[in-house]
Amino acid sequence: MYQYLSYRIFDINDSLIATVNAVDSTGPPGTFGLVSCPNLPPISNIAVNTTSSCSGLIQFTDMSANNPTSWFWDFGDGNTDTVQNPVHSYTTTGVYTVSLISTNSSGADTLVFNNYLSINLGANYPITPSCTPQTQDGSLGFGITNVNLANLNRSSGDAAEGYSDFTCDSTFLYLGSSYTIDVTHGFPTFHQCAAWIDFNNDGVFDNSTEQIAYSLSSLATNNNFLVPSNAVLNVPLRMRVWADYDLGSQLDPCNDPLFGQVEDYTIYILQNTAPPSADFSSDVNYTCNGEVAFTDLSTNAPYQWEWDFGDGTSSIAQFPTHIYQTDGIYDVKLITANPFGSDTLTKSSYVEVATANALISTNCSPNTLGYCCNYGINKVIFNTILNPSSGAEEGYKDFSCEYQTTVTAGNSYPLIITTGTDNPQDTKAWLDYDNNGIFDSSELLFEEYNTYNPNVSITIPTNTVYNTPLRLRVSSDEVGNGFGACDDLFRGQVEDYGVIINEPILSIDENVMGEFKVYPNPTNDLVTVESAKSPFSTIVIYSLLGKQIAFFDVGLIDQYTLDTKQISAGSYLIEITDDNGFSAVQTLVIQ
Repeated sequence: MYQYLSYRIFDINDSLIATVNAVDSTGPPGTFGLVSCPNLPPISNIAVNTTSSCSGLIQFTDMSANNPTSWFWDFGDGNTDTVQNPVHSYTTTGVYTVSLISTNSSGADTLVFNNYLSINLGANYPITPSCTPQTQDGSLGFGITNVNLANLNRSSGDAAEGYSDFTCDSTFLYLGSSYTIDVTHGFPTFHQCAAWIDFNNDGVFDNSTEQIAYSLSSLATNNNFLVPSNAVLNVPLRMRVWADYDLGSQLDPCNDPLFGQVEDYTIYILQNTAPPSADFSSDVNYTCNGEVAFTDLSTNAPYQWEWDFGDGTSSIAQFPTHIYQTDGIYDVKLITANPFGSDTLTKSSYVEVATANALISTNCSPNTLGYCCNYGINKVIFNTILNPSSGAEEGYKDFSCEYQTTVTAGNSYPLIITTGTDNPQDTKAWLDYDNNGIFDSSELLFEEYNTYNPNVSITIPTNTVYNTPLRLRVSSDEVGNGFGACDDLFRGQVEDYGVIINEPILSIDENVMGEFKVYPNPTNDLVTVESAKSPFSTIVIYSLLGKQIAFFDVGLIDQYTLDTKQISAGSYLIEITDDNGFSAVQTLVIQ
């Protein structure tokens, strides 16, 4: 007994051309046949070299399946053609619908692309740029595959196309308005990317005033930007988009990408006739030195600004830096105006000044030399400090004013550092115990090598400066750097924090009670109190100002578990006391 087997043969367009019928190995030899299949009706499809043109010349390519034998193209301008892959020249500016009817002996199929082509024969181009970067090696799949800004949405091939001049593609932006640019560069791995608009139309891209987007290592770049009020109006301006492998060439609008590419587009800036909408931000909201830099974020091109800093002083600068002389909490007001109206915005309790918590300056602020690959510090937890951050893409960060905590000499505290997820890192921390602004070898708290997310216990020494904010430095970098407290890091970063050390609580009471454990600490639920030296009878939780928050009469035991869910998140003191009135105190953090 044998079986018939059937195989189908397709051409390179996936069209069925024949079926092979044969028997299996148990059948009589030579029993097979080649049966031709009737053609299926075609399925029409087309491709073009570009969907927008300033010359009017378009190359059409037939992509239809099932072997059509005739073609009828309608180019939407009253002209037609019957060749398979025509080249057509449009002679009038406009938007055109294109259709293709493909036919074979089994039937026909019609495909219509509505508003498919944009022809702009009278296009004006930006002035010639000062440079035109060329791709060094476009064979690896890097590059820009889509750019989206306002009404501009351009998909393109990768860096195999090299430099691409898309200045025939344009969009309009309004003076003083905010926009988002999205750039896709997702293959084969992370890119560095930036975009610029030549707002002053001098043919040069200025990194400080004309850069509208920037990312050091990502699969896509998106950023909000504000069209400046001094942009040149009503003329074609050049927008440049630059993308390369994140370990490739140095990011610069005139550098040749190693594996990536550059694309140029046209932008028109139009006058905005709307009144301004006031908005602003600042570099800090909590300051220890009183200095705050304000940034005007108002839209619709204001040309007048009046700031009220809440301390009796004012400014008419667009981007003022103000120094508060007195500690306190301040409202900030901004009035903006243009020829079409004005707007006022007040942010209440916007700035807090606390000069008493100022740290002395550090003798160094280490830089990140070449961020990539998600290196850096993503979170630091130490006593009451809990600070998530963005990794080494931000470089050195000084959090020593905004994030401070108070600890007690002689006590131990967990220091938990979350590092990048892609690679193990070397991580170290120092505390400037003598408050001289220098981290020496005796101030190294810990060093962990070739690991993720170090979690260590830090015991605060008693030979230190008390009741003064001291600088805590956390450094984390790629494995093998061998860095010190002041060394620049290859891929990682440095973050600074503030620590105030209180004098140790050393008394007869504490000597009798001895040390006790509180765990987990920090906690957001149950916490266990355990005394190894002497049983205790009461537990009291106090605020840092001494207010009693909770009281527990537990008999006389050496271990007890508390439920803290009803206590607000924050830092507290927890005290245990024995039957003789001897007590001991530790810090408790509730999240």
